[in-house]
Amino acid sequence: MCDSVEMSREHTPPLCFFPEAKTIGRDLRRDLITVPSCDRHNSKKSKDDEFLRSVIVMAPGNSEAKEHLFFGKLLPAVARRSHVYRSFFTDKGMVLQGKGRALKIDRKRFDNCIDHMARAIFFDAFERKWQHPIAIVSDSGKIDPCSHSGAQTTRAAGALPSSGECTMTGSGFP
Repeated sequence: MCDSVEMSREHTPPLCFFPEAKTIGRDLRRDLITVPSCDRHNSKKSKDDEFLRSVIVMAPGNSEAKEHLFFGKLLPAVARRSHVYRSFFTDKGMVLQGKGRALKIDRKRFDNCIDHMARAIFFDAFERKWQHPIAIVSDSGKIDPCSHSGAQTTRAAGALPSSGECTMTGSGFP
């Protein structure tokens, strides 16, 4: 949401987060939030949308929508352009007694995606731009190996990685 002339509308959360109705049997794309966008930023952001969708789909936890995105979108896209998706994650090896993998993500890129989405949601709610910095605070994504539910453990903001990257651990696969 720059000061350029609005030429298109941008979905937030991104349209690619939601399976198509024909795939899942119901329309999860109906009534999504859209905000004004210039063509340059809307098309440029699509690669970041794909990155963020991949991170979310690979995170622990299951849902019907997530399964459809994983098997119907992510796996076929990886087969077509594996070099692009390899750049999204750095494999750090097996965890949880071989039931999952630790994946390092680009924390700065992730935070930019969340920042962009937060600003769009604010604009939709208040019809004006948020002009102040936004701090993205998340846990490390570590899974408590003692938990049978796969619930994520929480870390204090001061314990966040300072390297600009974070590591997700867990099975991630539906």
